Amino acid sequence: MLSPKAREEMKKFAASAELRDDMAAAAALRQPPWIRDGIVDADRWLDYLTQYNEFINHRRKPKTPFIETRMLL
Repeated sequence: MLSPKAREEMKKFAASAELRDDMAAAAALRQPPWIRDGIVDADRWLDYLTQYNEFINHRRKPKTPFIETRMLL
């Protein structure tokens, strides 16, 4: 149960136009940025991954040759 003070505070926030606008803006951004019209856009996906790796300061791994001695299909 909420205290009367908390209940009044919730009512005050619910009446706030700024809070409603902020929640509407947040809801508009719920869809991932790499989806366009319900379809995954590969270019946007790669841009997102590149920027995310830069953001977390992730270093690229050195390329190593792919060596397989026994390949089965």
